[in-house]
Amino acid sequence: MTDDFGQDSRNLPLKPLAVSVKTAGYLLGVGETTTWGLISSGKIDVIRIGRRTLVTMASLEALVATLASSDPEPEQLVENRNEGLDKMNSIKMTLEEVKSRMSAAGIDIKSEQRLPNDTGTQIVTIFGHVVDVYDTGKAVVQGRDAARLASVLGVHRDDPKGPSR
Repeated sequence: MTDDFGQDSRNLPLKPLAVSVKTAGYLLGVGETTTWGLISSGKIDVIRIGRRTLVTMASLEALVATLASSDPEPEQLVENRNEGLDKMNSIKMTLEEVKSRMSAAGIDIKSEQRLPNDTGTQIVTIFGHVVDVYDTGKAVVQGRDAARLASVLGVHRDDPKGPSR
């Protein structure tokens, strides 16, 4: 296969221009939630192709270069992570309040279990909604059709492209 210049393009080393959110987190050494927080805070750029959200490699490289050139204090790193979570579909609410509002709206719980890091409880509904209720009193809505459950819980989404508070 030759390119426009008559060169054999099969032997050229290819570097991806964009990767999935999961892969971006893997490359950064962070979890998917933190990666979505970085996206929400505008620290890394995404493109959307159909239903896929892809993180640009250029923005990942820029983020790493910025972080490598600065020397943030550990407290600042925690603040930055929480800042990303604040911009997600979240609201201050206890586990019992979440369950009560879901019950009142006729949304049945499929499963309820402690988060792997033991910082809260994850509720999965029969409709595929997911709510992480942290021990700090913050509830984060995610999963399929998150907008419906966010509405039930009183979380407002202003931007149709992404979560907001």
